[in-house]
Amino acid sequence: MPLYNDENDFKVVEIAKNSDKTFYINDNNTVYGFADKLKALKQWVRLVLSTERYKYDIFSWNFGIETEDLYGNDHFYVISELKQRVNEALTFDDRITSVSDFKYTIKGGIICMSFIVHNIYESFSEEREFTGLLAD
Repeated sequence: MPLYNDENDFKVVEIAKNSDKTFYINDNNTVYGFADKLKALKQWVRLVLSTERYKYDIFSWNFGIETEDLYGNDHFYVISELKQRVNEALTFDDRITSVSDFKYTIKGGIICMSFIVHNIYESFSEEREFTGLLAD
């Protein structure tokens, strides 16, 4: 559908936030069939937390997580900010109701963070590693 009519008057176009069905990307980053509902949501969470927000023009400014400004900061500050930013990045999706039970470990400068994603399908645990953020 065009964004304007014959008289060049712009029309309002409603953009869907997220779909319950999408292509499935396997661990080898190859498109392999389709994913729907919970499987699609888990994939969306993985992709959001793997994408630096505002860095790629192809993505909406609402997609991704901001981490680049955290590099070199004290670990107490970085952990506090990561919790808030993970929550903000994930709860943008209407299917996710909340994120809770944040736990983390630090090994060799790598922050391993786990949390529970509560959503309209079935709550699940997620784990994410953040590398290179901590001050030496």
